[in-house]
Amino acid sequence: MKVLIGDSHCYPGCPVTMRDEGKGTLLEFNDGTVALGDFHADGEEGVLAVPAYETARGRKIDAKTWRLGRVGDDGSWRIKARIFPG
Repeated sequence: MKVLIGDSHCYPGCPVTMRDEGKGTLLEFNDGTVALGDFHADGEEGVLAVPAYETARGRKIDAKTWRLGRVGDDGSWRIKARIFPG
């Protein structure tokens, strides 16, 4: 699966598009950065785990997990909130 992130990093409100292409979860950010993550959906909600990575401009981003909500039947989602461990 390919997950297209609408910015160079994730945040509440950020658009996300899912594309079914192959195994695993390839995250592609709009600055061209790619990472291997994990996505699971359950109906209208999903969870996206993003590993630590570095943006194209060199900013280091820590690993985070996000709750997503579906906004269309075409693979469109939006990040709703960060899921904090513990």
